[in-house]
Amino acid sequence: MSMSKQTQNSVIRDYVKYTSYTEGRDKIYRTIQYASRFVLWYLSRRDSVTSFHQKVKNLESAITTSRKLFRMLRCIDFSLKAVDALRTTDEKLKMFALIGSIGKAGWLVLDHAIWFGQIKVFTVESQRWAKLSYWLWLIGVTALALRDFRKINLLVAQAKKIKKPE
Repeated sequence: MSMSKQTQNSVIRDYVKYTSYTEGRDKIYRTIQYASRFVLWYLSRRDSVTSFHQKVKNLESAITTSRKLFRMLRCIDFSLKAVDALRTTDEKLKMFALIGSIGKAGWLVLDHAIWFGQIKVFTVESQRWAKLSYWLWLIGVTALALRDFRKINLLVAQAKKIKKPE
């Protein structure tokens, strides 16, 4: 079965719109990166290093570097989100959003510094900074997940108030 011309045009327009945003491109790159890692894992289990294996390894490395470049200066975005969190009236939401945004901003700053160290722009203690960046990422993701659970809790409570006849 073939798609109609109008449907094809719509799919292409949706794809172009999706990839015009940095987050859209990042999701596509992430999919390729993780698929490459899976293929590398699968090939390594077969104990055979072929030219295909090396090509997939090169692809994964290039995609990883590209994704780091896409995230460059995104720490500013998370810093602004931390400032915005200060205006939140719910204290728990404020705390979770603030900790989460600061954690993610710190993770990205260290990730950038590690990357600059890898390309020899300046010297960094990569192992130590990587360990700290992983902790900051974990703290950030955990706090933002808790923030989201809190938001859901507040919405459920609001919905119950609306449903209750007074």
